[in-house]
Amino acid sequence: MSEIEELRATVEALAARVALLEDKAEIIQLVAQYGPAVDSGSADAAADLWTEDGIFDAVPHLRMRGRDDIVAMVNGGHQRLIQGGCGHVLTVPHIVVDGDEATGRSYALNIRWDAEADPSVSVSGETLARCGLATGGVIGDPRVHGARAAGEPVVAAA
Repeated sequence: MSEIEELRATVEALAARVALLEDKAEIIQLVAQYGPAVDSGSADAAADLWTEDGIFDAVPHLRMRGRDDIVAMVNGGHQRLIQGGCGHVLTVPHIVVDGDEATGRSYALNIRWDAEADPSVSVSGETLARCGLATGGVIGDPRVHGARAAGEPVVAAA
């Protein structure tokens, strides 16, 4: 292998590593959007993290299908939590990229304030959808969980 071929191979390997890091960073940023969106009552912003037919499993409490269900949750029962004081804090997801797909797992801590009791923290697992990374965006399998197309947000819970 010539020196030029070695340099090309090195540049290609580095470009692949940078693309992998960019994909992971994008997914991390998308996960981070959920808590501020839902806890500020920004129903459309929270719902826009899913495809129209994406699924959000807030197991065992609630299963939402599509953005309309998520908007209804934020504008409905979640308002009681917001008014009482709550905050979703999501952990950094563990992300595994395999070719053009990615899977990940994170935890959501829902911190609630109750003036008559000690503050409480509930923890639920968050599982990210399979995400296709071939187009440089994040494309999910909406049969499993929600995702958006080509560079748009993806977050889903299991």
